[in-house]
Amino acid sequence: MDWLQEFQNAQRAFHNFTLAKTRECLNDFGERQREAFHIVPYLLHTDEPKSLGYVHGKKAPCGIHQFKFNDKVKAIGKKYFSSKDRFEDPTVFEENPIESLSVMGSAGSIAQTEGSDLDYWVILRKDLKPDELKTLQKKFTSIEKFCWDVLEAEVHFFPTTAEKVRENHFGSVDKESCGTALGKLLKEEYYRTSLHVAGKIPYWWFTPYNANDQLYLQWMEQIDKSPAIESKNLVDLGNVRLIPTEEFVGGGMWQLNKGVGSPFKSALKMALLMEYSDTSKPRDLIAQMLKARLLKNPSDISMLDPYLMMVERVLQHQEDLGNEEYKKILQQCLFLKMKPQVSRWWSSSREPQDRSTRVMLNLCRDWGWDLKEVLKWEEFEILPMKELVQFKRQLESYMFNSLSNLRKETEHFKGERAVSDQDFKKMTQRLTTVFNPEKERTEWFYSPYDKMIRFPAYTILEEKKPSGTLWSLYSGVVEQDGSLCGASEKKQLNSAGSLPELVIWMLYNQLIYQDTRISVHHSGDIPFTGNLKRLSESFKDHIGKTQLPTLDDDVFEKAPVAEKWLVALNLIPIMETNDEVTEDEAYTKPTRNLIASELSEALLEAGFEEKAHSLKTEMDKEETQIEESYKVGDKALPLRAGRVPPGEDPFNAGHDQCTIFHEAFTITRNTWGELHLKSTY
Repeated sequence: MDWLQEFQNAQRAFHNFTLAKTRECLNDFGERQREAFHIVPYLLHTDEPKSLGYVHGKKAPCGIHQFKFNDKVKAIGKKYFSSKDRFEDPTVFEENPIESLSVMGSAGSIAQTEGSDLDYWVILRKDLKPDELKTLQKKFTSIEKFCWDVLEAEVHFFPTTAEKVRENHFGSVDKESCGTALGKLLKEEYYRTSLHVAGKIPYWWFTPYNANDQLYLQWMEQIDKSPAIESKNLVDLGNVRLIPTEEFVGGGMWQLNKGVGSPFKSALKMALLMEYSDTSKPRDLIAQMLKARLLKNPSDISMLDPYLMMVERVLQHQEDLGNEEYKKILQQCLFLKMKPQVSRWWSSSREPQDRSTRVMLNLCRDWGWDLKEVLKWEEFEILPMKELVQFKRQLESYMFNSLSNLRKETEHFKGERAVSDQDFKKMTQRLTTVFNPEKERTEWFYSPYDKMIRFPAYTILEEKKPSGTLWSLYSGVVEQDGSLCGASEKKQLNSAGSLPELVIWMLYNQLIYQDTRISVHHSGDIPFTGNLKRLSESFKDHIGKTQLPTLDDDVFEKAPVAEKWLVALNLIPIMETNDEVTEDEAYTKPTRNLIASELSEALLEAGFEEKAHSLKTEMDKEETQIEESYKVGDKALPLRAGRVPPGEDPFNAGHDQCTIFHEAFTITRNTWGELHLKSTY
């Protein structure tokens, strides 16, 4: 067989593969996603409708190479846009700004769900001017917004050029991108997961299986010279056969970073990095395996599913290593990523029609799972807290240990590293705050774990144990006798040796809102729900939402220092005694100084040395009255002392009804985003 015949065979195979994958993709989409998939290329190709095609009255660049209009696009356009918009077969342009359009990710694979994103790679001409790129980016944003607001489909555009992809430069692919450190890893993922939508097709699909760079270029040259091939319909995105050693650590850091929000998918991709980096058993990249299978049977999607191929590879790798614990974790991650409902089919003689469910049903049986195991992971969101925490920490340990192993695997590499030692230290310190929590750190339940600890109602119980007092948090409302009130299941979420420790965990994980029902049972029998909610508002205002600092901040080049703090006084109110105490007697200097002393120490710890010194100076003056409030920046903290009548709330105490100071705790957030607690009674 000569090279031209091989090319034509590959061309037919790619065409059949694209049709089969598109058909599978549309079958798995919900109706709105299908509409988004059909309409997005048209919106990029034309200036219709005007609301999306023009930015501040200026026409945005539009046009996709060899775009093909169809009646489905017209029907969707007429459904959602004004009758004034034509939605007809658009004009064919000589020079289109968009050379190629494809979807990258889970589309068309077993991992695709009705909630899957549509991530479009948009290959642009390299000669577009900066103002054209700026206008086009605004058009991308408008289309993304339309798809989300109107079609309820999550669409993202990642514009780049063929030159950048050839050079393995993906620096702007995603937020906080490690793209410059990924290079061929990302290109390999693109080739194995992409679905061609419109425009030019990459040369790579028509070059021989496992071709090295030299052979790849030779084939490109032959294709360009051949009169039988219209090479103007092809685009050179470069070859990929091997992953450079220096990219594995960068890839591991990237997956660890993405694990905050998508832990199950990131664990599987981390496992693939471990398999790729294992030099004891070198194997072809999945992209090359996919190309080889495609040439043999281009329409058999079950054999051409990149996600299934990845899963098979990583599970086999863990089995070869004899690591049953990690193999089991990865099985669980795949199940949780796909969210299949296979229990209903477990004892059925029929097979589910949905391909993803059918595949997962067979995999679970192959893994030796029983119905109890299947139900456990199907009902993951109501997993008992102890089991949830155990799974979360096991997965985090797996991710962090995998990164350490990748670092060890590449220690022998002598060339220039994609991730410098300094950057590696910064990234590790950043992610250590999440994936390797020490005892003094407050544990963060990020997505998707966050929704598993959020309920409309909670109960805080003070329990006397032989070892001392224990404060526990339960979901739902639990009465004094232990009976359950309401529909929520009684579920212990956390416990601590002190109330402030429990409260800071609730604040850090954003569990307290104004409409949250909180029942409190403790020895003092004094309600303080209102205080908790006011403290939550203060926390949001002064400490802020829990999130990791970005790597651009350079905060991880230095040791962490306190940057924000909050002092809480008298979380639990105290009742008025029978003794009559005048305001003058209550407003004694020792009480004032106790409050001021605690505040001064907090200021010092937080780095406000001048403020702390100034306050301490005021304290030391025998005859000087301390101001009723002490201002730090634009925040004024009360320094009053006094008594509150029974039933009154100390946070609501007016000038004539001040609070007796009997407890305080300071919440400090440092530059690494960590929270620390110091209590004083």
